[in-house]
Amino acid sequence: MEGASAVYKVYGSLRLVGELDKEAFEKSLDELTQRHEAFRTAFKEEQGIPYQIVYPSVKLALPLENLSEHGSNAEDVLKRRMRELSEEVFDLTRAPLLKVVLFRLSETEHVFFFMTHHIVFDGWSSGIVLRELCELYQANCDVRVHTL
Repeated sequence: MEGASAVYKVYGSLRLVGELDKEAFEKSLDELTQRHEAFRTAFKEEQGIPYQIVYPSVKLALPLENLSEHGSNAEDVLKRRMRELSEEVFDLTRAPLLKVVLFRLSETEHVFFFMTHHIVFDGWSSGIVLRELCELYQANCDVRVHTL
């Protein structure tokens, strides 16, 4: 409850190869946040006593950054953007405690970046949640998913 901090974050990415159905991917993210209340949780404090609030639903925005215009420099720009995003801070009083960005490298290659706060997520959970996200998306699409 130390306030906005650049520490205590878990982040990673998935490389999506194949034509991407952004609408299906967004739907998969929505289903994921519905299944896991941790992503719908915020933390408040009253008279020095912290407590959590679990919201019935949250809308997770999935911004799309088109890096394809950078040509052969797209991977360098991607790495820089992911470093910048990993420096952002969380406001624990506002759900969702999950930030996501979709990067387009080409028509058939995208990178999904996610970052969440360690208060609701840990390294052990990442394999489970990312596998679930892939399964939700692959149920509707034909893509190969590789971790970076």
